Amino acid sequence: MKRECECQLHCDHRKSEGKLATSVLFPGILLTCLEGDSAEPFGTPDYVLQIRCCRQGRVGWRFPDGRELCLGKGDLAIHTAETWKGSECFLPEDGGCDGFILHMDLKKLTEQPPELFTGTDITGEFLFDRFCAGRRLQVQKGSDRTESIFAGFYQGQDGYRACWQRVKMMELLLYLLTEERPGEDEIPDYGKEYPPEQIQIIQEIHEQLIAHMDKRITIEELSRQHLINPTTLKAVFKAVYGTSLAAHMKEHRMGLAAKLLRETTLSISEVSLQVGYESQSKFTAAFKEYFGILPKEYRHQ
Repeated sequence: MKRECECQLHCDHRKSEGKLATSVLFPGILLTCLEGDSAEPFGTPDYVLQIRCCRQGRVGWRFPDGRELCLGKGDLAIHTAETWKGSECFLPEDGGCDGFILHMDLKKLTEQPPELFTGTDITGEFLFDRFCAGRRLQVQKGSDRTESIFAGFYQGQDGYRACWQRVKMMELLLYLLTEERPGEDEIPDYGKEYPPEQIQIIQEIHEQLIAHMDKRITIEELSRQHLINPTTLKAVFKAVYGTSLAAHMKEHRMGLAAKLLRETTLSISEVSLQVGYESQSKFTAAFKEYFGILPKEYRHQ
């Protein structure tokens, strides 16, 4: 079951009257870390560009028209504040999320651009035409590059962090401007591609699998039970939970196995059956591959 998100992509844990502090990086450019829904910090919503970045975990939003969007590690969404209006934040599963939001008042950016923009075509109008025309929502999946840039926002001691954040904001913007843009049909549109009914089915499948980890249920069986195409099932599952169904379930199986080894006196054979392995040897091999240690050694340690 999805649970409502108690925070909206927070940078750290310093809270102040319902939301975390907002940092002014440049005139018209804010780095904000919000807790819960709050008003936009400035500007006319349809002329405020937002870059929403997920550093760790997974987080999702539900829109008034029924669309849902999930971001995972390294993912980002680019949109106007108006496009995001009325959305509700949720967590696809337990584990929390970590990230931040950049707000850019494009009118102010044109009137008072950062010195680094001097001599370039980077103006508010340019950014609006590039990212906001038609109130489009653009999503970019995570990569080593985005993870490296996001990490830089947390770099350095408190006295120097603001400098790092300004540098990394510029790097992120230049990355988005120079990265090859997807074609119109290649831009991930989660609302069109994965309607709420399919996402609900995937969440039901997820609950079913977690509740019966001692059983091996194939994708074909799940497809027949829930009346969903196997290819669609795999694609929507990865969009919501950030990884393939097999990899996701292996993570849960190994987590449960470690818990049983720590907290019960079940034999290795019994533990393997509890997490869906009929063969103790296959379970032992999978456990060692995942944790780098044999189940027996893990229990003794």
